[in-house]
Order: sequence, then structure tokens, then C-alpha cells
Amino acid sequence: MNATNRLSFRHAVNRLLSMVLVLLGFSSCESLVDPGEEMYGTPHADFEIKGAVMSDDGVPVSEAEIIMKYPDAVYPIAEPIYTDENGVYGAMYSDWTTGKVRIVCNDPAGVYESDSTDITLKFNGKKSDWYMGKAEAEVNFRLKKEEAE
Repeated sequence: MNATNRLSFRHAVNRLLSMVLVLLGFSSCESLVDPGEEMYGTPHADFEIKGAVMSDDGVPVSEAEIIMKYPDAVYPIAEPIYTDENGVYGAMYSDWTTGKVRIVCNDPAGVYESDSTDITLKFNGKKSDWYMGKAEAEVNFRLKKEEAE
């Protein structure tokens, strides 16, 4: 076999292998078990957090900062919300969630100690694998006064 024939043979083998790889690539995109629905995105849910913040002696704490975050996370899920003059707060979120959330209550004025609680959200109305449904939770805080140093 001379050099020209070897080169032609090599090109022919390369083309044949390329066609086989293309066919294998297309066929690997098909599911052999259950084709199902192709889904893209991130699982998410709607959830509402509401409640009230009172002092130990039952006085509403206005302008208390409420932060919602995942228990092991450093950053909050959303911007903080604040209680009104009656100590009441509430917010709705639509986000990805593990179902476990930590609610942190801070008093920016520094009169009361911070407090937090972990809750597990229970979702209703699941519509798909990507939409977990809606959950509501009420979390009330009773803050203790900061001890004077």
C-alpha cells in the first residue's frame, strides 16, 4: 500500500467513525426507560411568613427586624422586613426552598435581645415536580430586654 492509498484509507475510516459518533450522540439523548417530560429550572414554592413581636411584658415591639434564611446559610433568603406599630409583620415569598427555614428577630434599637426559631414549612397544592406548592407559617416572638452591662 503506497502513501496515497494509506491517506485515503485513513480519511475513509475517520469519516466512518465520525458518522458513527454522530449517530451515537443523537441516540444517547433518548431515554430507553420512560421518555417523560423534559424539565428545566429550579424547584420553587410560595410561602407566607407572618406573626407578631412582643416584649416579655406584652408590649408590641415596633420596627423589629425579621430575617428569613436557611438554617445553615449565612445570607438571608430575601430583604429583611420590619414590624409595624402593633408589632405585626408579614411577607410572601416565591423561591427555592428546602422546607426548613430559620426566622430571626432583631431589635435594631438594641432594647431587646435577638431571638430566632427554626420551622419546617408544610406545602399544599403541589402541581408538579418543580412547584412544591404553597405554605403558610405564623411565628410569634416574645423578646427579653437586653441586660445592662
